[in-house]
Amino acid sequence: LFAPDFDVKCDVTVAVIADMDKRFERVKLRSNMTEEEFYSRVKNQPSDAVLMEKTTYQIVNNDLNEMKNQVKEIFDKIKETD
Repeated sequence: LFAPDFDVKCDVTVAVIADMDKRFERVKLRSNMTEEEFYSRVKNQPSDAVLMEKTTYQIVNNDLNEMKNQVKEIFDKIKETD
């Protein structure tokens, strides 16, 4: 989204981030990816710092209930500007 500057065509951008250990735990549950493969992929993605800087809103997905609250808050903010 950011490399070709497509984000400028968006009214709002949202990043979903999580602690690295949570990410790896989730990946392990759904695939046979090794830790080495996981970190190899992660290093080719924008860092959390870049996402935090470039996106309008950020959701921290470490806990389901907290994440749901964040999503609702962001949704309400976006609705207000509509």
